[in-house]
Amino acid sequence: MDTLIGLLREIVKVSAELCIPLGQMVGIVILMISAVKCAAAYFRGEQRIGAELAHGLALALEFLLGAEVLHIVLAHDWKELGILGIGVVIHILLTLLLHQEVKEGKE
Repeated sequence: MDTLIGLLREIVKVSAELCIPLGQMVGIVILMISAVKCAAAYFRGEQRIGAELAHGLALALEFLLGAEVLHIVLAHDWKELGILGIGVVIHILLTLLLHQEVKEGKE
C-alpha cells in the first residue's frame, strides 16, 4: 500500500513539474498575442481596444494562476507555501479587476 501511495505521489509530482512551465508558456504567449493585436488595432485607429487588451490579460492571468496552483502542490515548506499563496491572491485580484474592466468596457 505504501508503494502505491509513493508511486501516486511521484506521478502527481512529475505531472505538476511538466504542467507548470506549460501553463506559464501558454499565459505568456496569450499575453504577447493580445499585446500585438491591440498595438496593431491602435495604429489602425480603432477605438475601444482597452477591453480587448483587458480580456487578453485576464485570460493570460488565468493560465498563470493555474501554474501557480500547481506549484503549490510541490511546495516543500510553510515559507514557500506562504509566498505562493500571496502570489495566488495577487493573481486573483488582478483577474477580478480585469474582468470588471472587460465588463465595463462592453457596456
